Amino acid sequence: FIIVESLGNKQLFQTVHGCRLTPFMDSLANHQANRLGSHGLAEGKTSIECLPAMFAGIPSLLETPYILSNFSTNQLTGFPRVCNEKGYTTYFVHGATRGSMRFDAMANALGFQEQWYRNELASRPSDLGSWGVHDHAVLKQLSKKIPKIKQPFMMTVFTLSTHEPYDIPISLQRNYPKLSKEERSY
Repeated sequence: FIIVESLGNKQLFQTVHGCRLTPFMDSLANHQANRLGSHGLAEGKTSIECLPAMFAGIPSLLETPYILSNFSTNQLTGFPRVCNEKGYTTYFVHGATRGSMRFDAMANALGFQEQWYRNELASRPSDLGSWGVHDHAVLKQLSKKIPKIKQPFMMTVFTLSTHEPYDIPISLQRNYPKLSKEERSY
């Protein structure tokens, strides 16, 4: 699973000032083997609500996000736990520091067996941005690690470059003066 931070229907298949915001993601969404759910009931309204929504079917209905609520200590049967029972090794990957948005605690509760964060993914200082390891550097690290992983496995990668403050490495910035900083991050 690839969870692209702050990406939804407002960005997919959109063109702003003649520039497609998400050309690569659009092509993935159009691929026959993929399904684009436009009427999801268990979607997270914010980043912190995403994991319980996607992997435990807990929609964002509470005033307080589930991860921060009194319910967060409840026993969960999340999708990763079901995968574990079927013989899969499960991985959660996020470029931020372990503990950011309590993703580590939620990933544990959902049953993810392995978790890789900033310390496991950064190889050079230039890989780091405001929130953690830039997405391109995380994906590059994964391209080296995934071939070594024993099959079967289930991996979830939660990106962060498209989250405020939208800091994109200078080497990857393109000059789109009519697009906002957020739009350029997609």
